[in-house]
Amino acid sequence: EFLFMELHEDFCAGIHKVMHANNFTGFQVICDYAHVTVLEGFVGPGGQDAVQHIDMLHIDIQGHEVPLLAQSKDLVDATVRRLVIATHDQHIHAWVAELFAPWTKLLDMHFSRKPECAAE
Repeated sequence: EFLFMELHEDFCAGIHKVMHANNFTGFQVICDYAHVTVLEGFVGPGGQDAVQHIDMLHIDIQGHEVPLLAQSKDLVDATVRRLVIATHDQHIHAWVAELFAPWTKLLDMHFSRKPECAAE
């Protein structure tokens, strides 16, 4: 099952279109800010259709990682197997790296504003 949280309605419509075009049926798209109550409803005992765990959680919320992760760290530790976090600020990157320091890190790409960073 897939859960998408996306603020922009056009992107929500695009997610629906791509998922349907690829015959995915087990997904939810929530067009709102990413917040901990949605995550709590998706995993664990809080949600009526909750899943037992999340195989991979990808977070790319344009600088709002700190509030979400600060409130959901215990839930993430208990339910998420793999975590991908895209940060867009060196201070947020450092904060996230410290928060998840006990996790096994497979890749850590530091924040860079250089256009050539994609080729590094």
